Amino acid sequence: MEKRISIIFESDIYAQYGVFNSVRNRVLYLSKISDYVIDVYIVTKYLPWYLRLLRNINKQDRKKEIILDGITYHILWYRKSILEHIITEWFRLPPYFLNRFICRMAKEMRNYDFLSVHSGLAGKIAQKTKELYHIPYCITWHGSDIHTHPFQSKLAFAQTKLLLNNAYCNFFVSQALCDKATTITDSFRSEILYNGISSKFCCYSVEEKKKLRKTKGVPDGKKVVAFCGALLDVKNPLSLPPIFKSVMDNRENNLIFWIIGDGPLKPQVESEVESLHLPCVFWGNLPAEEMPVMMNCIDVLVLPSKKEGLPLVVIEALACGSNAVGSNVGGIKEAAGEDNVFDLDDSFVSQISTRINYLLHHTVEQPLNEVFDWKKTASKEKSVYDAI
Repeated sequence: MEKRISIIFESDIYAQYGVFNSVRNRVLYLSKISDYVIDVYIVTKYLPWYLRLLRNINKQDRKKEIILDGITYHILWYRKSILEHIITEWFRLPPYFLNRFICRMAKEMRNYDFLSVHSGLAGKIAQKTKELYHIPYCITWHGSDIHTHPFQSKLAFAQTKLLLNNAYCNFFVSQALCDKATTITDSFRSEILYNGISSKFCCYSVEEKKKLRKTKGVPDGKKVVAFCGALLDVKNPLSLPPIFKSVMDNRENNLIFWIIGDGPLKPQVESEVESLHLPCVFWGNLPAEEMPVMMNCIDVLVLPSKKEGLPLVVIEALACGSNAVGSNVGGIKEAAGEDNVFDLDDSFVSQISTRINYLLHHTVEQPLNEVFDWKKTASKEKSVYDAI
């Protein structure tokens, strides 16, 4: 008899990157190697008119489903009202309407053999389904859902611990993230499921790279040192100007710096870059289809994050033949290698810029670990599901 699986994750259907693409690939490759009946659900928050007005957001088209790679994604719309906000934020009471939504969704899941969910609100639906209908669930943890959110309040810590302890299996995108989870509880079953990489990220020929670099304003003889990510505190972008300055002092005038991404810290980073007179291009957010080209133009990628799960930008850069360095946090070391990560201490800027300079002066191969393969991930995932 075929197993019926419900896969649930929380995401914005109009911002298909990050976790969205991770889940999309997991679903695609699992469906190729299994005979399960798989239904996929996306929990998407619908903003009421007054919040859309405040945030200058257009009215959302509340689609019932979208189809990607021939797979139907059913959309579960959740509307957080101003009353709910007052109840939870002002009076610190349980979210009544959210709990009703969770119970309603759990009822919808009662005829599945098991659920595979991705933390957040999807995790709460899975836990309620198990509580009411005794249906097991597996849960995937991606990063901030383990290394940050549980430590922001006692309630978040307790909820995360409950999900970890009650899951049939916890999937982590890096070993470092799994290790962090043991500071919450040690009573859980776990497996490491590394994200794979799109075949679009591959190393172009030398001639093709040279042509592309010219289209991006990089003359012959220039080297590109780049950061790619959101300009948020957790990504530590304010460390970039001093890193770039230290690298520049040792490379004279044959360098160009790129910052790909956007965020609230952008004005501060721009100001620091300008005061240091650094040749830096701010690209802002770029379409996903443009990223393989950008990665093939980069010589060294820098990721100085304060916290990480598993940074896809690192494995994407390596797949395109670039080098990558970063801070010694989360799964960066698992992707970039021990020689290319450094502790976030007083010597961080000095150490990482020294390594960048070495990589710019020498040909150093950073092979992409074979574990970052969607086929291997799907096979491992299936072996867990087969055992349920």
